[in-house]
Amino acid sequence: GYGFWSIVLLVKGLLVSLTTVMFTDAISQFMWLNFVLVSYVPFTGVLMPWRASPIALVDVAAHVVLSYSYGMGGFFVVASESEQNLVATWLIIDCIAVGIMIC
Repeated sequence: GYGFWSIVLLVKGLLVSLTTVMFTDAISQFMWLNFVLVSYVPFTGVLMPWRASPIALVDVAAHVVLSYSYGMGGFFVVASESEQNLVATWLIIDCIAVGIMIC
């Protein structure tokens, strides 16, 4: 089975929870959350670790929506133009990564 997946979920939860501890500015927090979620989604999509495959698809869809929400949230904080460009670049990379995973 996929008993090891509980460890993956715990690590993902830990990385998400430590976001405010590791980063003080909002842009870095959004970028870190995006990185964690975009790193998690392909493994869920490929391994399908849940007992029923529709649940795995819902998990992937939920994390993709969260990733886009965090990506768009970066545009609503006060930041320099270079930071805004970094967020835009990451969002484009995020879209490409998810598009490749879907194909």
